[in-house]
Amino acid sequence: MKKCERMLLLFTLFMDGIQVRTASLAAKLGVTPRSIQRDIEHMRSFGVPINRVDCKYSLDREALHEWRRSKTRGFAGFMPENRFAESGEMSSEAHR
Repeated sequence: MKKCERMLLLFTLFMDGIQVRTASLAAKLGVTPRSIQRDIEHMRSFGVPINRVDCKYSLDREALHEWRRSKTRGFAGFMPENRFAESGEMSSEAHR
């Protein structure tokens, strides 16, 4: 399983409220526990609020809400319709 696939799986598990133990998930995926730890650290580097309690990782639900709101605002400027609207490159006729 590729790193991006593992990270998507981790994020899905976290969003479903599942607590993850690196050793058990690593065994199921056929990778080392260190690979799972690196994946989690990579997610944290993007600001995903992940807690570790008693060797289990999970999302910090309160911080997640704020993180999602801030990322949504941050991504809005990259949406094509916003970029074109600001630059005036596309007229309303082109949208039809």
